[in-house]
Amino acid sequence: MESRKVKNMIVVGRQGSGKSTALRRLVLASAQAGRRVLVVTPNDDDWADIPLLDENRMATFRGIRRAQCDQDEERALSLGLRFSGGMLVYDDARSNFSDLVTTEKRAFISRLRHRDIDLFSVSHGFTDTPPLFFTHATHYLIFATTDDVSRRRRYLGGWYETIAQTVQRVNRKALADPHYYECISV
Repeated sequence: MESRKVKNMIVVGRQGSGKSTALRRLVLASAQAGRRVLVVTPNDDDWADIPLLDENRMATFRGIRRAQCDQDEERALSLGLRFSGGMLVYDDARSNFSDLVTTEKRAFISRLRHRDIDLFSVSHGFTDTPPLFFTHATHYLIFATTDDVSRRRRYLGGWYETIAQTVQRVNRKALADPHYYECISV
């Protein structure tokens, strides 16, 4: 039996570029396919219509739940470590994770496949994406951004040139279509 390939997607784009709308489509599609979805968000702005997670039912909830978690890295990591079998979204990842890479964070990222988790890290730019999330990235969903991708060059490895060119192309095309984006599989 072949195992399902787990996604680790980094979603970047400036405010108003369409990240939340595209992500919401992915969340709904995942739930409709029978997968569980947990959205960890710093505030209720974009996800207020999603029921709050009852953490006592972390292992058994079905459908989509949200957990509000702002500037509480320990709780954000705990939620990720306790979740399995679904799509885990860190909306505004910078508000949940610092750049400091710890043993616990490494364990969390390296065990995504074993726990059957598709991880989505959402930020306004590459420098707002904690380095931890670049480790096992399989996809980049790139919307227009004013961020300087070169500041994360060392984390992008051999994909840096492709990603930098994609950012430039997306930024140009977004002048005519502000919700234009491209997806890169790495």
